[in-house]
Amino acid sequence: MKAIITTYKIENTLETIGDDFTSIHIFFKIESNQEIRIPFIVSYDKLVESIASYDNDAANYLKKIRSSMHGYGPKHSKVFKVMEEENFDLEPHIYKYVELIDEKYILQHVEWCDRINLLENKKTIETINKELSDVIDENYKNYNIRYVNFQDAIDKALHETTLKYFPELFEKGQKHIAAYKDELINITLKFTSEIDKLTHDKFNLYWEEKYNEINKKLNN
Repeated sequence: MKAIITTYKIENTLETIGDDFTSIHIFFKIESNQEIRIPFIVSYDKLVESIASYDNDAANYLKKIRSSMHGYGPKHSKVFKVMEEENFDLEPHIYKYVELIDEKYILQHVEWCDRINLLENKKTIETINKELSDVIDENYKNYNIRYVNFQDAIDKALHETTLKYFPELFEKGQKHIAAYKDELINITLKFTSEIDKLTHDKFNLYWEEKYNEINKKLNN
């Protein structure tokens, strides 16, 4: 059983849920049969993993695009923009991905699509996607965008402050730089995570006890 690509769409969720995450929706058919109504959906990161199995140079190039960017989160829209500017063609790798899919998985996907029977339910893929997007709150999307921007801003501020007061650190060897980057990431993620909890009133036990202790002192 061979899957033949009919078309594919590159979808990014930044505008819908605020996460800069990209997946490839691959529509296909089996031999001369009609197109399967539900596509294979592969994340961009999963696609890069697949590319690494047969083309290390291409996979390393794609990984380097993201690693050369400042900031947190996948930032897939920016990665794809660089690919476009540098004329990197992802399409052959999308076709190769389908070639490498195990036939058992293809069969399972086709059988699953048959069971769903979209025509009987009178729903199209577009209708389902519309229903899903309607559920997503605009505030949720905006918060996700703000949260990633906050992470990037904290990382930048910490780095610039370190550079200002300890410039000699960056003249040391790669071992020191690697350790510094690791600490910077850990501290940024921990701090932004705690701020996220406070924003949503998710106090852990430590802060509950600390708050009660401070209140007790103030009231005595």
